[in-house]
Order: sequence, then C-alpha cells, then structure tokens
Amino acid sequence: MLKPKNRFIKLNTVTESFHPLTTENSERSTFSVSDVNAVIEALSDLIPQQIAQGKIVRLGDFGSFSISFKSEGVEKPEDFEPEMIKGHSLNFRPGRIVQKALKTDENHKLSV
Repeated sequence: MLKPKNRFIKLNTVTESFHPLTTENSERSTFSVSDVNAVIEALSDLIPQQIAQGKIVRLGDFGSFSISFKSEGVEKPEDFEPEMIKGHSLNFRPGRIVQKALKTDENHKLSV
C-alpha cells in the first residue's frame, strides 16, 4: 500500500483585520492604539512610494518588498523605452521571522 504524501495547500480561511492587530500590538508595547495606528498609516503611505521609485523596502527580520518588471529585451540600456514594459509584480521576500513562523506552523501541512 502506498504511503500518503504530504500535500501543502493554501489556507486563507481567516483574515485578520487592521484594528485587532493594532490593539494587540498596543497591548504588547508601551504605545497607545492611536500611536500604533499612526505609524502603520504612515508606513502604508511611505512603503508604496519607495517601491514605486524602484527601491527595495526592508522591514528588518520581517522581510522586504520590491518591484520587478517584465519587458522586451534590448541590446543596449540606452535603447530601452518605458513603452517596452509589459507588466510588473510586487515581490515579498520573507525574512527570518516569517520563515521561522512558516517552518514551524504545522497547521499548513496536511496529509492527503
């Protein structure tokens, strides 16, 4: 008899909203809920601006965000025109904290 293989599936059954996260963060720190909200709101404005400028935004051991583009190839950089861009993707590269959490979270591993 064949042994079942471990299968990994995407589980998006629960969404955590903004308010509970900021409230819990406030309870774990010396910052008020308003302070936490203000910082997150500011980052919500700043991070997309920095990514749009082509910068990699590193959030410490949490991870980093960057943008990549799909375009037609050219022989020389000076031959490149913005119209050659066919699309873009937002990339998230998990840092140590996220990698560790995903590695130890057995809730994402199911036997089929």
